[in-house]
Amino acid sequence: MAKYKSVVIPIAVDAGTRGNATTVTTEAGFIRRAVIAHGTADNSGMVRATIEGINGEKLAQMQALEIYRTRNIGYSEDGVPLNVSGGNQMTFKILATEDFNQDFVADLVLIYDEEENC
Repeated sequence: MAKYKSVVIPIAVDAGTRGNATTVTTEAGFIRRAVIAHGTADNSGMVRATIEGINGEKLAQMQALEIYRTRNIGYSEDGVPLNVSGGNQMTFKILATEDFNQDFVADLVLIYDEEENC
């Protein structure tokens, strides 16, 4: 049975703006997948997210938040695949087509496969 751990990276988007980005240095290990948990987006437009590595490398393309959501099918299949080594910088971006009417909060959850060799 595979062993997984998760690391949470929070992000907030202020009301009256369309997006935000946060850059972090990830923990060492093999990052298998990414899931985004979020509150209600009081926004009439589409809300999308992307994950970028060093030098803007697209680890996950800009796509609807719903693609990243948890489906409660297990760490090995929820969210979007990343399959990258940790220990590097990663940027998490949220962008909407319309300004948010209220503050929006989300968590990027990185799923590490503790049995995968980096």
